[in-house]
Amino acid sequence: VNGNIVEEGVYNIGTIGVDSPLRVQLIFKAISSGASIIKLGINSQTQTELDLTYNINVKPNKKFTLEMTPKVIVPFLDNLLFFEARDGNTPLNGVIVTLKKGNTILGNATTNGEGIAQYTLSPPRAGEEITIIAKKEGYDEIVLPKKADKGILTIIPMEIAVTIKVGRILA
Repeated sequence: VNGNIVEEGVYNIGTIGVDSPLRVQLIFKAISSGASIIKLGINSQTQTELDLTYNINVKPNKKFTLEMTPKVIVPFLDNLLFFEARDGNTPLNGVIVTLKKGNTILGNATTNGEGIAQYTLSPPRAGEEITIIAKKEGYDEIVLPKKADKGILTIIPMEIAVTIKVGRILA
């Protein structure tokens, strides 16, 4: 109403004079798929002057994929994270990737024309959970919970190969 976003309800848009032009523009954002009803009415002091009902069918959102490289978050180090968003084989531009720790937003990155975004995550503590949320209008939201894995810092080789040569040492 008057350029402001409003929720569901009845709103007074002021006085309309006889033969006065009136322009009503409804802009809405669908948050789920299915059928929705929009009712528009104008009441005068004596009667209903306009009573319209619009049935809007909202198509279901499409799905996309989000890949994070590297696959793990390393504790105690800065982590340079790359995100790739795709709709099938097509890179998705404009996907907003948000990183959160609990309810705190750590930062955002937006994918480019190649579907790639990058973000440098400050050193997390071991075991700390980071939630990655990817959003794009017209697509379902993706939520990826990740933990800073302290096990990644412990590397135990599966096998060690050593060659020892026995012989004379010349000085």
